[in-house]
Amino acid sequence: TGIVVKLTLALPDNDASIKLVVSNDATFNGSDVAYTTSAITINGVAYRQANVDLTTGQFFTFATNVIAPGGIVNKLSLWLTSDAVGVAPGSNAPDWDDISRIKNPVETIGTRTLQAADASHNFQPFFNNFTAANHFKDANSSLASQGAFLATEITMFGVARINSVTNDGRIMGIDNTDPNGNDAGLSILDASARFHRTSTSATTLSSTAVAARNRSSMFSSYTSGTTVGTGLDGAYNTAAITAGGGITGDVLMIGYASAAPAGAIPGDLQEVIWYKQTLTATEIKQVETYLAIKHGITLGGNAGTTSTYNYLNTAGATVWDKTTNSGYNNDIAGIARDDASALMQKQSMSVNSTSSVTIGLVSIAASNAANANTFTADRSFLIWGHNGGANNSVFNDANCFSNLPTGVQARVQRKWKFQVTNFAQNTTVGFPTTGLVGYTPLSNLRLLVDDDGVN
Repeated sequence: TGIVVKLTLALPDNDASIKLVVSNDATFNGSDVAYTTSAITINGVAYRQANVDLTTGQFFTFATNVIAPGGIVNKLSLWLTSDAVGVAPGSNAPDWDDISRIKNPVETIGTRTLQAADASHNFQPFFNNFTAANHFKDANSSLASQGAFLATEITMFGVARINSVTNDGRIMGIDNTDPNGNDAGLSILDASARFHRTSTSATTLSSTAVAARNRSSMFSSYTSGTTVGTGLDGAYNTAAITAGGGITGDVLMIGYASAAPAGAIPGDLQEVIWYKQTLTATEIKQVETYLAIKHGITLGGNAGTTSTYNYLNTAGATVWDKTTNSGYNNDIAGIARDDASALMQKQSMSVNSTSSVTIGLVSIAASNAANANTFTADRSFLIWGHNGGANNSVFNDANCFSNLPTGVQARVQRKWKFQVTNFAQNTTVGFPTTGLVGYTPLSNLRLLVDDDGVN
């Protein structure tokens, strides 16, 4: 009352993303004003501050952007990703940072060195060489209390690049016995995704689809009442279970566990996500789109051509439509920015063995992190797939030849198609010449761009 000067409001925190939000009513929404805060130290304590004018009847609070895979925040309980470990590639990690709101890092057992990004992992870093002596473990995980059964539904995702189709091992799991990791757990069994739990409503289920060696794949599982599902690259099979299952804590294992299927994950691990709830079909696709774009995975594989395997942004909008792009659903990859999921994939290629192009935002660097270019808009997507044609064959349609640009005499059979969403920036397209036969000199190669795909 009676004060008309500018006020400084401060919150004890050091998170630079925190904003001061001022509303003219008690409901905070998109019409309110968000003020950027700055750092200040008061009596040795870090604060975030903002200067504002406030009047009678106004309300204020502090807020920050919350990120989650696919933008799905509710009951996200664990999120480990190789591009946010907390150390630089080539360094030994004392733990693996949890970037969910829980922020409960998983400690290193033995030695865990973050490997440098390469094209085989879609320009993202990774962990490899998991063993009984070298993995990650949280002996007091917040997922569940020690020795206590927690009734909860589960949705789990892991991205791994296996090097064997016969060796088995744990992606993630929790148990009251160290180091079982079995109640519940997600494993790799004979190259399939394997879900298992041992207490109330005990069950096991493996995915029908199996992963290929030396290719990143998405392993997943979920429970929903009387149904359990396991999936590979977004393709699921289900089985009936008894309702009332959950998890038992509190020893969380990542990359290794001793209960069947026992062992260390046979290959490289890039990402681990655990929700203590059942996600809807749309929410699952939002999470899977985030993982697919980031890791170069084709949802549903090249055979998954129905709308079941559409790609969705964090708003649930379709950014790759399998029906509209019929005939071009092979080796799908993309570059994208989607802030609600912290997706910032600046260069990408399909990790499928038949892939043949790399596309980068403005340029192509040694890794995604090394690409210094920036997207101009949030929810920007540039996604592509091809028609399955060969790279090393000349198209022999005379009508095609007559319509080619002057001086161009032939082209490869393979054609790519783009779906563009909120994106209008320059890109670099890279093509490995090792896939070509009889094209000399290479300086004669041209990139052809067409508006309709018709010869």
